[in-house]
Amino acid sequence: MPAICTIVGIYFGCWRRSLWKTEVQLLRVRAMRINGRYLICAAILVAGFLSLGSTSAAVQTITSRSSTSGGYSGNGTATSASMVTCTSATASMGTNYGCVITAPGWSGMVKQGQSIGTSGAGAVKLTCTGQYDFNYGRLDCTAKIDDVACMPEQSINAISAGGGSTAGTAAVKSDALITCASITGAQSGTGRCVVQGPGTSVSLVAGQQTASFGPGAVKLTCSGIYSATGPGLQCGTQISQVCP
Repeated sequence: MPAICTIVGIYFGCWRRSLWKTEVQLLRVRAMRINGRYLICAAILVAGFLSLGSTSAAVQTITSRSSTSGGYSGNGTATSASMVTCTSATASMGTNYGCVITAPGWSGMVKQGQSIGTSGAGAVKLTCTGQYDFNYGRLDCTAKIDDVACMPEQSINAISAGGGSTAGTAAVKSDALITCASITGAQSGTGRCVVQGPGTSVSLVAGQQTASFGPGAVKLTCSGIYSATGPGLQCGTQISQVCP
C-alpha cells in the first residue's frame, strides 16, 4: 500500500511539476508577445522621430549682417538641387539692399522675396549688400534653403529704368519651358526679354519661348529703348516645369 501511494504521489507530483512548467512557459510566451508589441511600438516611434528629423533638415535658415563694427556671413549646405530664397533684407538706414548668394550654379544678388535654384548639392553662402549709414547703419538679411520645394508654374518680372534695373529670378528643378509673356514701355518694338537659365541664354520678343535643361536658376532682365522720364521698361516671363 505505501508503495502504491508512493507511486501515485510521484505521478501526481510529476504532473504538478509538468503543469507548473507549462504555466511558466505560457507566461514566458505571453511576455515575449507583449515585449514584441512594445518593441514594435518603439520601432514605430523611433522611425517617426527619424522621419521628423529628416523633414526638418530639408529646410535651413541662414542669416548675415554687415555693419561698420563688423559682420558675419551665413553658411549652409544644399543636399540636392535646391531652392534658395532671400526671405528678408533690411537696413536700419539706407537703400538698395538685398541678399548676395553664392551657391552651386549661382553667384549674385537676389532681391527680397525672390529665389534662385542651385545646380546641385554644395555649399551656400549668404552676405548682405546695400547702402547704409557709415556711423550707425547696418544691413541684415536672411535666406532659406529648401531641398525639396518645386513650383510647377512661376511668373517673374524685371524692370529697367533711369533709376536702375532689377532682375527677376526663379528656381527650376527640372527641364522647363520659359515664355516671354509681356513687354511694356519699349519704343518702336525694341523690347526684349533677356533670359538666362540652365542650357539657355536668349533674347525673346513677347510670345516667344525657350527651353532650359536641368536644375538651376533662371534670370530675367529687360532690354530695349525706353523714355528716361517714363516708368521705364518692364517685362515678364512664365516658367513651366514638371516637378520630380
